[in-house]
Amino acid sequence: MKKRKLKNWVKVLIIILISTIIYQKTGELGKLAQNSIIYLFLCISAWIWLFVGQFCTMYFILNK
Repeated sequence: MKKRKLKNWVKVLIIILISTIIYQKTGELGKLAQNSIIYLFLCISAWIWLFVGQFCTMYFILNK
């Protein structure tokens, strides 16, 4: 059976869609973070992903 690979533009599109969903959920996580340390950690992780993670991932995908 032949292995199929996703094209680079499809990988980038998937990352953008995932980042959009994460961005939409950060507001709700911010509200919940006022009462729980777990939600605070999730909110901080979401912002780190939005600022750094997605760009690093795209860099490694496009320079592969």
